[in-house]
Amino acid sequence: MKHFPRLLLLTAVQAALMVVPAWADGEQSGDLKPVGEKLGAVRFPTSCTPEAQRQFERAVALLHSFWFSESSKAFATIAQTDPSCGIAHWGSAVTLFGNPFTWPLTGKALTDGWAAVDRAKTAGAKTAREQDYIAAVEAFYKDADKIDHRTRALAYEKAMEQVVQRYPDDTEASIFYALALNTTALATDKTYANQLKAAAILEKVFKGQPNHPGAAHYLIHSYDYPPIAQKGLPAARSYAEIAAESRSMHRSQGQGTTLRKGVVLDGLIDGGCGQQGIEPTPASGCIVFGQNGVNNGAFGKALAGLGRILPL
Repeated sequence: MKHFPRLLLLTAVQAALMVVPAWADGEQSGDLKPVGEKLGAVRFPTSCTPEAQRQFERAVALLHSFWFSESSKAFATIAQTDPSCGIAHWGSAVTLFGNPFTWPLTGKALTDGWAAVDRAKTAGAKTAREQDYIAAVEAFYKDADKIDHRTRALAYEKAMEQVVQRYPDDTEASIFYALALNTTALATDKTYANQLKAAAILEKVFKGQPNHPGAAHYLIHSYDYPPIAQKGLPAARSYAEIAAESRSMHRSQGQGTTLRKGVVLDGLIDGGCGQQGIEPTPASGCIVFGQNGVNNGAFGKALAGLGRILPL
């Protein structure tokens, strides 16, 4: 479902992956050692091998920043590292959602997503929690040739709500549920009920995990509407800091934002925009931050400021 104007942010970048010890029966988190990247802090324990687990939290961090090409590769590698890691295929299925703010999902992504669900079920999941995650994404892809998109999207939202209810301490479940609430929100609802419900969930998570890329990213989307846009500025600033020390942008997919008249818009940062002399506008897809949150003209000039949000 499309929402306009759309917020989004700067870039999915590299970050020090922070993890926590095991907290679920039969599941483990990472080894508490940074992996030399800057992607933010993700806590998603699984029953997979220690090496697969380390890779898994990195893949989820990539997914939360909508770096889909890299998260796709990462989840595929995890499935090779640990063939019994069924939740890795869940990650592939969710990656195939793409940017859910551009839904409905159509075509090959639906068939590939269903195939990923089938692989997840075949590989198996060793814990009830992992099985519930897989069942939730299955609700979205099942019978996509017979059931309309919104019905399946609502089924996924409901399934993720049930995961949250079963595992109230699982912040990843809360984050994915909040994202589902955003993507099923009706454009005609000017009370922004779904968005504000999602924001309340995310604010709570973000308070406890201030370096979480998904909590910050989806908070910005939750407030991506003129009457409530200002509420998203703290999350936007925080997300910039999460990604502040990036040494490289995924320029074909990198996301930039600009604030104009209280509305944050998003677009793709194309590494060739500056060279082609394309003005950074929503139409060109070359949107970046400029001074005081206003797009200040030359793409190349503004590009130098990427990696952090300039003063708003």
